[in-house]
Amino acid sequence: MDWLARAGWVLLLAGVVSAAIDCTVAFEGGEAEFDTCQSIMGGAKLFYSFVGDEVDMAFQVNLDDGYFAFGFPERPGQMTGAGSVSAIAHVSPESEPFVGDYTLRSKSTAGVQVEGLQQWRVSDVSFADNLLSARFVRKQVIDGLRSVVPGTLQYITASGSASSSPSMLRRHTSRFYGSTQLLEGENGDVDSGEVLPLPNFDRYINVFNAHGALMVTAWIFLIPLGIIMARYFRQKTDHWFNIHRIVQGSAVVISLASFILALVESNGGSSTAHLAIGIIVTVFSLLTAVAATFLRPVKGSRRRKQFNIFHRVGAAVMFALAVANCYIGQSLLADFTDTTAFLVVISVGLGVMVLAEIATLILIPRFDPADEKADNAESSPSSHTEDPSSHTEDPSSHTEDAEG
Repeated sequence: MDWLARAGWVLLLAGVVSAAIDCTVAFEGGEAEFDTCQSIMGGAKLFYSFVGDEVDMAFQVNLDDGYFAFGFPERPGQMTGAGSVSAIAHVSPESEPFVGDYTLRSKSTAGVQVEGLQQWRVSDVSFADNLLSARFVRKQVIDGLRSVVPGTLQYITASGSASSSPSMLRRHTSRFYGSTQLLEGENGDVDSGEVLPLPNFDRYINVFNAHGALMVTAWIFLIPLGIIMARYFRQKTDHWFNIHRIVQGSAVVISLASFILALVESNGGSSTAHLAIGIIVTVFSLLTAVAATFLRPVKGSRRRKQFNIFHRVGAAVMFALAVANCYIGQSLLADFTDTTAFLVVISVGLGVMVLAEIATLILIPRFDPADEKADNAESSPSSHTEDPSSHTEDPSSHTEDAEG
């Protein structure tokens, strides 16, 4: 009987050990066994094995519908970046379960797409009883991407609601940043994960709130005000040009200060589109201001007419780009804080500008260059018999006209 008892204990211990090291995930094509499994942030479980120069990984998470992302950020705590990649498993009532090798280039639908940079050799996904399971096999070291090797791994998880297509992912509703120790060999079910707080983005948020507020002030309020002064008030006040010049000059200075603030604080981490548009608008607004101040041709000349056309068309293009960039900037900041106020201010500002344009168009006749020509004709030497020398004019009494 002693040998039977000993055999029972051996079998019991073997069962305990087997259970401890059992890290198996069931897929439609069969079960996959992994050397190690552990809990990670976001309510998920991570499975992995190191085989040669590859890592075989999987994750499981309870999900009614929607998506779950497990990724390796380029910069700690931030989801997007040129080298930020994720395995994103997606399920919805309208589609079959799907797992994709996504690149997260920017905070937009177009910027989060399946690109295959991780070069998965194997991938699999299943969804049963509200349990979403996804698997992928990739190289441990890939040029340009964060390595997945034994040792400390910083990762990020996110989840969001379902959409009609995996290429139309909605903004995540939860996000976590964590760190774990990836172990070699058969370790079974372990719990070595460490929850890391998301990096303190308070300073980032404050700086870019200031950047956004300055840009909105310059391009949503001051620039339209200066445009309206030039278009409608030159016949109402002799000081319209000075007001136009002061308002537009202030907008250019504010815009430049805001651009420098963002450029310094972002450390090159800005969205490519937002940064590119910002550079274009800033450079051309400076060139326009310099040209209008120092290079404006003589009134009435052919070059003056060409200058006016360039000045007006350029201003319209810059204004359109600046407004679009305000909305792009708002979407970037939305990943860190509530930007509803920005949306309201931008939209209300544009609405006020449109109403002001309509009101001035109706109430104040727009300046007609023909009126200026008529005035000039009446005051020309051929229309007067008086001695020109009898007229003395103080140059300072004339208000300069920037737009002919």
